[in-house]
Amino acid sequence: MSHLRQQIRERAATRLTGLSTTGSNVFQSRTYPLERASLPGICIFTNEETSEIQSQGNPRNVQKILSLSIQGFATQGFTGVDDTLDTISKEIEIAMQGDINLNNLAQDSYLSETSISISGEGEKEIGSVTLTYTVIYQHAENNPGAAL
Repeated sequence: MSHLRQQIRERAATRLTGLSTTGSNVFQSRTYPLERASLPGICIFTNEETSEIQSQGNPRNVQKILSLSIQGFATQGFTGVDDTLDTISKEIEIAMQGDINLNNLAQDSYLSETSISISGEGEKEIGSVTLTYTVIYQHAENNPGAAL
């Protein structure tokens, strides 16, 4: 079984595939494959994770706090990128709120930060919105593929 981190990314991708604005343009990657897909779209990746022992004995239970990033991309002429990014953000927030336990892989998840970036270099404006979710999950120290 894959690491819970991967399972969490995959679950987020499942939740976010088929949104009105981004459709099936959902990738589990840090980089958006512009040459393979049309915009708008979403990339899902993990940034960092902290661990804390939750029980004594062998094996011990470990609680992890994961930073899960969901980055939406959009491009248009020199108007409307902000509105499209806001719509993508709204759709992501609604979809993620509908499954805060990520199909029982996590104890909790919540939106902890949002950042927006727009580049006007080139023929079209390209913008991104990054929603960072804090995901709290637990597993036995000897089994990082199974949630507790």
